[in-house]
Amino acid sequence: MAVRCSYNAGLKRHLPTRQVQLTLRGHVPAALDLGCFGTFAVRRFIQEPVRWYRCQAFGHYQRQCQRRQELCGVCSGEYASRDCVRRLREDGERPVARCPNCGARHHAWNTRCPARLRQIPGSTVPRQL
Repeated sequence: MAVRCSYNAGLKRHLPTRQVQLTLRGHVPAALDLGCFGTFAVRRFIQEPVRWYRCQAFGHYQRQCQRRQELCGVCSGEYASRDCVRRLREDGERPVARCPNCGARHHAWNTRCPARLRQIPGSTVPRQL
């Protein structure tokens, strides 16, 4: 089965991407030859863990959040992430990265964050980041 992937373009519009989600049985090949359509790279689909972007915590959405103050996903400060990003763009000020989920020196959406990897079934958590 094949389903075209889409993204939320706002205003309740979903626009198609070039990606297709395939449901395959058995061995997953590194590439799939579709004849006249070309040969395409294949990788396993890994569902991103749920993360509420106001508090940066994994495992819940807005309704379940107990935190009142917004938390920066870049430096863990008690303000919106967009403030750190804006300072970087406008003033060139580079904030010191600190993950609000694990305390390591990276931002909250880092794909190798141990707190994120613990939310993904079957993933292995690295010893050092």
